[in-house]
Amino acid sequence: MTLEYQRGTVFVQGKRRKMWYGKYRVWQKDPSTGVSSAKQKTKKIGPKSEFTKFAAEERLREMIAADNATAPSLPAGVATKDLTLEWFVTNRHLPMMSCRATTKKCTEYEIKRYILRQFGNGRLKEIGLFELQTHLNKLALNFSDSVVRHTYTNMRSIFNSAVDQDFIAKSPARRLQMPDTRTPDKTVIPASTIMLILEGLSDPMDRCAFAIAVFCALRTSEVFGLTWGCCQEEHLAIKHTAFEGRFQPNKVKTTDSRALVPIPDLVRPYIETWRAASEDTTPDALMFPTNGKRSRKGQKVPFDSTNFMERRIYPIADKLRIARSLCKFQVLRRTVGTDLQSHGTMKDAQTALRHESVKTTANVYMQPVPQSVTAALNARTKAVFNSARPARTEADLPPAVSKRI
Repeated sequence: MTLEYQRGTVFVQGKRRKMWYGKYRVWQKDPSTGVSSAKQKTKKIGPKSEFTKFAAEERLREMIAADNATAPSLPAGVATKDLTLEWFVTNRHLPMMSCRATTKKCTEYEIKRYILRQFGNGRLKEIGLFELQTHLNKLALNFSDSVVRHTYTNMRSIFNSAVDQDFIAKSPARRLQMPDTRTPDKTVIPASTIMLILEGLSDPMDRCAFAIAVFCALRTSEVFGLTWGCCQEEHLAIKHTAFEGRFQPNKVKTTDSRALVPIPDLVRPYIETWRAASEDTTPDALMFPTNGKRSRKGQKVPFDSTNFMERRIYPIADKLRIARSLCKFQVLRRTVGTDLQSHGTMKDAQTALRHESVKTTANVYMQPVPQSVTAALNARTKAVFNSARPARTEADLPPAVSKRI
């Protein structure tokens, strides 16, 4: 029986009149033993003068498809009608993904939400470029650039994988075009709004977490992965992360993430106030814990970032009539990077955000942080505090801060 899902290869042969030939595999079953074995089959395609290589490849695929028209070879236990896009994604594409569990979970959701919901029941071989492109164009009308771009990438990845695994001859997504999308959201939160929220928070834990997020530029997962052992006097050592309320010890986004983040002078009193009020400040204890539920009942677990914002920050923002969209962790981190351009160099901003321009690996993350980065973070933090209304005086600042100014 012929292998249905393969492309084969083409080659030129002949001395005087060069001809295109194609070769592919076939399975032949020995009637006496019942054992199948693969053998190579060669077919003449046509003169080289009449066919380009691309045309020869197309013709070979047509020949293979014709051979398979009567007896398709499918994965064991799968009928022809069942070989849908959803079957392929579930049983072949997703299991082969090699990435972090958090990335895989997000990608799986995006594929199901934006691709399988539309094409999941369609036969893999019958989905074409027209259907994919029109669907992508419709998404671009209502969704963000990020959603459309991820869908575009996932479509190409899925069908390329199907080609590589010989399920289809060619990918219908190979000529897929990325449509124009809405301008990506690059919102930043004004300095005065930062201070309104910070002063509106009464719980010392909430104030500490918000201050670290808005002044130290930590990622969401890094904020809730902090333990008291990560708080090293003037710096935060990024060692762990948390995802959807699950602690991930010794796991960070990239090797560059393992770095010392300077704690601005005006932020330290918020950390010390929360340290004094915390029940457990041992090195392995979470800085921002909550009580676990169900199987984790009785345990201290990291906050889920969505729950934290919904329960701790958004009520204050609503009370102050501040848009919730300004209070997201991504906006807070983006704001730090934007503001630092006015208070330090671009290099300072990139180093503070721990982007790839500065390499800090797990083995050397204890190296000294450049003084200019600390100075830039301090200057930007003071500028935000000074924006508060009514104007703050030295007498209004925490005692530990007054001595430093």
